[in-house]
Amino acid sequence: MLIGLDNPIQLINDEFEFVKIENISAKFIDYNSKDSSNIELIDENGYYKINPTKLGAIVLHIQAKNCEVRRTLTTKPITATPRIGRFTSNESNKIPWAELQAYSGIVANIECCDVSGKCKVNGYEVFIIQSNLKVLKSFNIGEKFTDATIEIFKNQNQRILSSLEILNINVQGLNSNKECQI
Repeated sequence: MLIGLDNPIQLINDEFEFVKIENISAKFIDYNSKDSSNIELIDENGYYKINPTKLGAIVLHIQAKNCEVRRTLTTKPITATPRIGRFTSNESNKIPWAELQAYSGIVANIECCDVSGKCKVNGYEVFIIQSNLKVLKSFNIGEKFTDATIEIFKNQNQRILSSLEILNINVQGLNSNKECQI
C-alpha cells in the first residue's frame, strides 16, 4: 500500500463473489506509536480503495460465510529520485562537464512502486569545489538552475573543477500533499 495514494484492492470469497463492505473492517496500526485506528474503505462497485497517510500496517478483518479471515498489508512511502538528465543522485557516475552545461536544472522523478510521476522541486543548493579548494555556492529555487548558477558553470575551467555537489534538495508532494504529477 502506497502512502498518499488510493490503493485498489478486490476481495472475493471462495464462491468468487465480491465481499460486501459490511463484512469488512479495516484498522491502521502506526509503526511508531503502535496506536490503532479505523481506516476508511472506499467502495467502488465491489472494488475497494484504501488511502493510507503514514507508515504502518493495515489489518483487514473479513467475515466470510463460514469463517473470519485476517489479512495484514504494509504501507510504504513513495520516494522521488532527483536527476540531472540521465544522472541520478543515487549513483557514483560523474556528469561530464559539457553534458552538465546542457541541462537546465534538476527534476525529481518517482521511480518506484510501479508508479511513474514527477514531484515539484522547491529548491536546492549547488556547490562547486575547485581543486584549489575554493568553494562556489548558489541557491536555486524551483527546478531550473538560476542565472547565478549558470554563470558559475560558464566561468569554470574544467581543469580547475574538482567536485560538484547538489545538496539540500527540497521536494514537495511526497506523502503530504498532492503536488506530485502521477
